[in-house]
Amino acid sequence: MACFYYSNCHPNVFYLLFWLDDILTEMKVGNYSPEFTSEEKKRLFLTRYLWIGLVCVIIILAFNPLFNNYVENMNCYDYGAFSGAHVVFYGLLVAPPILFGLLLLGYSVVRGQKVRALGQDPLPGEKLLKSRRFTYGAKAMIRYKAIFLVGVAVLIFSVPAKQQADVFIDMARESEESCNN
Repeated sequence: MACFYYSNCHPNVFYLLFWLDDILTEMKVGNYSPEFTSEEKKRLFLTRYLWIGLVCVIIILAFNPLFNNYVENMNCYDYGAFSGAHVVFYGLLVAPPILFGLLLLGYSVVRGQKVRALGQDPLPGEKLLKSRRFTYGAKAMIRYKAIFLVGVAVLIFSVPAKQQADVFIDMARESEESCNN
């Protein structure tokens, strides 16, 4: 006979039901990281977007006119082993993936060291934008190993970017105009 009410259950089944109820309650409440409040989330997004907007305005107003003048006369600049074309094409094609890859590697190594030392992710007391379940042991390191591999892949993809920059530099040398010095 199935027990539909606690009073009809065998004592062992009664303890099993309470044990399962405790596990389910822990899974729902106690095993997740704390989350930012909606007010804190709005403040974080607002400050981040204001900084991004400020940097974009500075780049557009201050550096864009200087860069346009530099690009028009890039073959006129000589820096010994480098020319202005090297600076432009390496700066546009090679530097961004290298910097992004190094940023990913640095983040994954520094954050991975903390996670490995404490053995859990997210770290204790850390607030997140979206609540996430705590992971422990080797499973906690999976995210940072994946970020590390993505960083290595981005660095590997900077090699074809360097080759393409060399092609563009050769094309710029062929179309070299006279410099007004």
